[in-house]
Formats: sequence, C-alpha cells, structure tokens
Amino acid sequence: MIFLVISKRRSGLTRFFVLMTRLGDGWFYFLIAFLQILFLPFQLSWLIFGGIAFSIELALYKLIKPLSKRRRPFHRYPGIKNLVIPPDLYSFPSGHTAAATVAVFVFSINAPVLLPILILFAILVGLSRVYLGVHYPTDVIVGALLALLSLFLATKLTELILSILFN
Repeated sequence: MIFLVISKRRSGLTRFFVLMTRLGDGWFYFLIAFLQILFLPFQLSWLIFGGIAFSIELALYKLIKPLSKRRRPFHRYPGIKNLVIPPDLYSFPSGHTAAATVAVFVFSINAPVLLPILILFAILVGLSRVYLGVHYPTDVIVGALLALLSLFLATKLTELILSILFN
C-alpha cells in the first residue's frame, strides 16, 4: 500500500501534501482555537474538553512512540525517500493523524458546519504522512484510533471536572 501511494508522487501533489502535513504540525490548532474563542460564544466546558483531549492524545503518543521503536519507511526501504524531515526517529503511531483527528471533534463542537471540512483535513493529514514517506498506513490508522480513545477519556474527565465545579 505504501508503495502505491508513493508511486503517485508529483511535484504539485507533493507541495499540497507538504502543506497539509505542516498544517498538522500543531500550530494550526492553536490558531483555530484562538479564532473560535474570539468569534464564538465562550464555553468553559469546550475549553476544558479540548485541553484535556489534546493533552491525553499527546501524552499517549509520547508514551507509545518510543516503546514501539518502529522504524520509519524511508529507514527500512531504500526505495522510499522521505520528502519531509520527521520530528523523531520512530513512526508508530502517527501523532499528526492523532492530533488532526482530535481536532475534528474538538473544533466541530462549537462550529458543526466545519465538520465535513475537518474530516477531510484529518484524512489529508494522514494521507500526507504516508505520501511523504514518514509513516506506514497502519501508523495513520492507529493514530486515528489513539485520538478516539483520547476523546473518550477526555469526555469522561470533562464530565467529572464539570460535576465537581458545578455541583
């Protein structure tokens, strides 16, 4: 599968996927959060949930990544050239995909109209990581699953925190 994706490399497509992966670097989520806080009615529960969800995702990612020790595709296969420099040595799971998937759910809470765009964004971030040669498809899939677990745990923790604060 990875070789199929990489075989589709073209200069214009490469520029697009580099952009998608850069948007998935993390700074973009702070910008979206800032814009939502600035332009939408403030909701403390949303802020708590988003902070917890992104924190859990990042903590789990940082825990799993060095334990997996899964070498990146361009390390294992000489025919694969990485088109971006990855942030670390190992590929499993995809932190970019995990964060983008968390973003889908966090940022569509206050702006449901963004849901289709955010879903497409998360898919493109995950695909970009494979296309650019820094992840396997399974890294991306597990990154998305990691996000879903993070969102579930964040929901439960947010409910607990809000019940403590307001009961």
